[in-house]
Amino acid sequence: SKFKSGDSGSMTIHSNILQSQNLDVYKKYTEVEVIGRGSMGHVAKVILKENALPLRSNSSGGSLSGSLRSNKSANSKPAYYALKSIILERISTTFVTELKNEIDILNAMDHPNIVKLHEVISFKKQIFLVQELCDGGDLYTRLPYTEHQSAYITGKLLSAVKYMHDHAIVHRDRK
Repeated sequence: SKFKSGDSGSMTIHSNILQSQNLDVYKKYTEVEVIGRGSMGHVAKVILKENALPLRSNSSGGSLSGSLRSNKSANSKPAYYALKSIILERISTTFVTELKNEIDILNAMDHPNIVKLHEVISFKKQIFLVQELCDGGDLYTRLPYTEHQSAYITGKLLSAVKYMHDHAIVHRDRK
């Protein structure tokens, strides 16, 4: 399967990930605010700089290098993205395998209820995942729900799960 982790080639998983774009992410994006911090890195809300090249569409069919999806049309307001930074020196080889698998899966997914991966950038032993920004908060912040609202949300969730199952993907961390 294309999503199996642990490639058996002469290159390490670190070097496979590092074949993505190698540039200073902050020359392309401006950090608006830090959304969260963890032991491996942080997640920030970012915006594409005006002088940066626009995001290209994902026509590579699964390549990590430069596979981008555009969320901005010529007359729309600026699009915000989530920038997930991961410091490679802080993660184990096992987690690097899982990270590569997550990147491959996210890059292949195209469903309205699954977060979109726009770009993978490496710079100074860090991996940056530029993803669709989902800033509506978690479901608990909007309690209580009507039965109709609950059915609507459940339908969206089940639609995404069915899409993943149809593509031989099992999500192991639904909350």
